[in-house]
Amino acid sequence: MANKVYTTSAADTFEVWYKTGGGAWTESSSRTLFSEVFDGGTSKVYETYQDGTSLAALGANKYGVFWAFLCPEGDIYFVLGTATYANIGAAQAATVPASLPPYLVNWARLIGRVICQNAAAALYSVESSFSTQFTLSAAVDHGSLGGLTDDDHTQYAWVKIHATATPGVNDDITLYREGTIWIEQDANKAYVLVDNADGAAVWQEIGAGGGGGAFLDLTDVDEADYVGHEGEFVVVNATADGLEFNASSVAGHNILSASHGDALADSVVEGDVMIGNSTPKWSRLAHGSEDDVLTVKSGVPSWEPPSGGALALDDLTDVDAASPSDHDIIQYHTGVGWVHGALPAGADHTLLSATHSDTLADTVARGDVMIGNATPKWSRLAKGLANQALVSDGTDLTFGYPGVPISVTPITATGATNWAKVAGAKMCLVRIWAAGGSGGRSANGNGGGGGGGGGFIEKWFNYADLSDPVSVTIGAGGVAQTVDDTAGNVGGNTTFGAYLTAYGGGGGGAVTAVYGGGGGGGCTSVGAVGSGTAGGAGGGPGGGIYTATTGSTRGSGFGGGCGGGAGPVAAGGSGWGGGGGGAGTATTGNGPGGDSLCGGGGGGGGSDTGTPSAGGASVFGGAGGAGAKDAAAATGGTQPGGGGGGSEAANSGKGGDGKAEIISF
Repeated sequence: MANKVYTTSAADTFEVWYKTGGGAWTESSSRTLFSEVFDGGTSKVYETYQDGTSLAALGANKYGVFWAFLCPEGDIYFVLGTATYANIGAAQAATVPASLPPYLVNWARLIGRVICQNAAAALYSVESSFSTQFTLSAAVDHGSLGGLTDDDHTQYAWVKIHATATPGVNDDITLYREGTIWIEQDANKAYVLVDNADGAAVWQEIGAGGGGGAFLDLTDVDEADYVGHEGEFVVVNATADGLEFNASSVAGHNILSASHGDALADSVVEGDVMIGNSTPKWSRLAHGSEDDVLTVKSGVPSWEPPSGGALALDDLTDVDAASPSDHDIIQYHTGVGWVHGALPAGADHTLLSATHSDTLADTVARGDVMIGNATPKWSRLAKGLANQALVSDGTDLTFGYPGVPISVTPITATGATNWAKVAGAKMCLVRIWAAGGSGGRSANGNGGGGGGGGGFIEKWFNYADLSDPVSVTIGAGGVAQTVDDTAGNVGGNTTFGAYLTAYGGGGGGAVTAVYGGGGGGGCTSVGAVGSGTAGGAGGGPGGGIYTATTGSTRGSGFGGGCGGGAGPVAAGGSGWGGGGGGAGTATTGNGPGGDSLCGGGGGGGGSDTGTPSAGGASVFGGAGGAGAKDAAAATGGTQPGGGGGGSEAANSGKGGDGKAEIISF
């Protein structure tokens, strides 16, 4: 991953965060390979997962998931997955662990995950969160499916097929349930498990000892063979201690006979119907007369003439029925009356056409789905992309990826706004940017300093830990300076309730020669206003500072960059904090705003006769505004958080407003 501000291409080591013993998070020393021991003992990365507060082995052929995080200083960290997975399908369905080290929660960014089979020579997959949605993938091999050996369909018998082996006492509950059938192919034998006691399994050969073999295997039936017993039954004897033949049998009989206690004895006649009578019993209802219909009369079925009598078409005296044809219909013609005629042939038409008033006209394409739209009317929903599924937002249907965010809520208006939780979501990622400071305005032959960029911070929250609603306040950019020889204004802070705060950038200076730029906003405090030859310090933690010997410095990664100063000295940059504002100059254009990875870029410094300086850039925040000279107004910073440019004899650039973005999952 690389960009003009920040690069990780030089990183070839990583650290592992893990718990062991008392449950406190521990950071390992730097590692280069997943096959290395990381805990000072015997645990290797690709053989281990986080089991609660202890480390545990993945197990033979099992898969592990390892979550990668990046801090703004370029360090890469891995957090062990919280489970061991029997197949790749289960591993790919894993989600980010609920418990993470505070350092990663507060400062680092999730950048991807690695899936590896226990002690495998090569990683199974390396996935980036910047290009890949972590969604459930379809298994490509039957053996990759989970739950194949789960005993959760007890209505089916298990079958074990083996060429030569005979089951023994140790083929027990460990692998088999009672009722399992074992087939020994070479011996042409079969066995059934009648008792699966641990270490004392009992397998009964089918066809031996009552297992379903020949009739003569019933040794307690006192007969040498069964000749002469045709049609007899084998029953339990009178003393209930054995089996014997019994000549009793059920003679052939009619359905409506005394053999059936719920039937009234009778003989069948052609055309009869069997009904339930008032007893109630099944009984015979004799067929009716010609053209009678079966109807209900006095609560029971009865054959009766049709109600009103049957009418032929010719019996309808007001219908012209001189020569009726099959399938004719009766229709009314104005001025003529009722006539008969053929069913009119309608023009062929499509389902989604104007012929159907409850549809939206459209043309079908392969893979389309017909849905009810908001009108409501039946309408065509075009097929989705590969691996997308039909998902509902509670009102409408669309194709999307299961497991992706169900809501992304950007808030850009300054001031207070209530954010409400999204139905169905369980957690959210909150990202907020503070506002940038405005540039300073000069009037004595020098340009004013640029305003510092607003800081940035993000954090994951469980919905259960948040109030509903949460009050979100978006900081307003520092107001453009309209008064000569006056420093710029500090950008406003952006807050997510009492849970999270991003701090604004400082205003650019404008009081003596070489006006210092404003400091960038940080994660714990605002940037300072530039003054004199010194740039304003960046907000904490570890914000950049200005000294006469070292000039301006960049922030710690989370703190804001220092504003530019005498020299002129370039403004400092930052990772999460805002970039420092550029210094104002008399003749040269060496006061550009400081860059930032996530926060706002610093505003460029103004000039008297030289070229005004450009504002700083940002990957995820707003760019800083350019400085100006003479009577030209400076450029304002871009939302979110860009610092405003400094000016000489006109209005300085306004700081870019803050912003919030809440992504619910």
